Amino acid sequence: MDSVNPKDAYGDKKPDLSLIPPTALLEEARVMQLGAKKYGPYNWRAKRVRARVYTAAAMRHILAWQDGVDIDDESGANHLAHARACLGILLDAMKFGFHDDRTVPKPTTLSEIQVCELTEGEIAMGLRPDHSLPYACTMPGCPGHAGVGQYCSYGGT
Repeated sequence: MDSVNPKDAYGDKKPDLSLIPPTALLEEARVMQLGAKKYGPYNWRAKRVRARVYTAAAMRHILAWQDGVDIDDESGANHLAHARACLGILLDAMKFGFHDDRTVPKPTTLSEIQVCELTEGEIAMGLRPDHSLPYACTMPGCPGHAGVGQYCSYGGT
């Protein structure tokens, strides 16, 4: 008699939700509950959301936490839970429709993302002016990577 349940083979191919820390899940659920009371549950599915609104909010919460502020004054919930909620909404909205207003062109594949590393002297010579947001470099011969269209934090057009 085989001691392995046949369902195990199917279950092993699916995401193991038991790997999500319960504390993180509960804290995020608390924030989602606050949002549901304020805006309605799953409101981002009823009206398309702008990606930048949620990425900016997630970043503000992460930066507040990084500055040593654990709890959001308005909600009383953890800033990291707020960031998780923002990113969870974005992940869901990407599947069900959202306004993709990201300003940085995305590379074709993840393997194309490489940071262009230039010396201070090369930057000072004006080879590539530093930009606050990285974008796709299309300048042939960039010393920081091997080809055209690679992700470059120093620019190029």
